[in-house]
Amino acid sequence: MTDARQRDPTNASEPPEYFASLAQALPDLVTGGIASRTLFRAHGCKVTLFRFDAGQGMTEHTSGHAATLQLLEGTMRVRVGEHTVTMRAGSFLGLEPRVPHALDAEEPALLLLCVTAP
Repeated sequence: MTDARQRDPTNASEPPEYFASLAQALPDLVTGGIASRTLFRAHGCKVTLFRFDAGQGMTEHTSGHAATLQLLEGTMRVRVGEHTVTMRAGSFLGLEPRVPHALDAEEPALLLLCVTAP
């Protein structure tokens, strides 16, 4: 699947980015892996959908930008600094810039990430 195209915000004739089902926007589970698709990118905002197989994750890292995580399906363990939270479908987590964090999917998971730039 392709990533979101760069849009011309002044062109009102362009259709908006619309997904009737986020689960269908990234339907394929990569066995033993992670799949991702950028859904929207404009004016310092990037929205990416991730599908993790059980046991997959992201090692500890930081970002220079604030971010939000919304878990749409599954269960994930997320370490933020010295704290660990268990996210379940429907949960939300906000991350400040430059805070170390890591993610581990306890079961197949669908995660929506929004990264903002100042």
